[in-house]
Amino acid sequence: SLFNNNNNNNHNHHLHAAQAAFEAGLSFAPTDHLLHMGVGQVHNRRGNETAAAFTRLHRAAQCYPASPTAGIAMGKLHLAAQRPRAALRRLDTVLLETIRDKDLEPGAFLALQAAAWEAR
Repeated sequence: SLFNNNNNNNHNHHLHAAQAAFEAGLSFAPTDHLLHMGVGQVHNRRGNETAAAFTRLHRAAQCYPASPTAGIAMGKLHLAAQRPRAALRRLDTVLLETIRDKDLEPGAFLALQAAAWEAR
């Protein structure tokens, strides 16, 4: 219907604007993991850009390997793409390496561990 087309066009416009803003930020800070995460999430929201989303999330993980956020997002992306074994491998890496190796306050450790286990 016309109403749905308008909503889709508006949604696509917002995604395009968000990606442009993240890309502009990356031109100034090319190793900012949060900006790469943002671009990855935009690709993921479009629904048919799984490979591009995974590439950006992987880049985010490379930029800041101590953060488990990109690894958890990649695990969820594998699940959405119906690749459960790849998801388990990714989430196990987060649980066994990324989170365990950090010197975190107990509450922060538990919150990150819970997010990874929830996705797993």
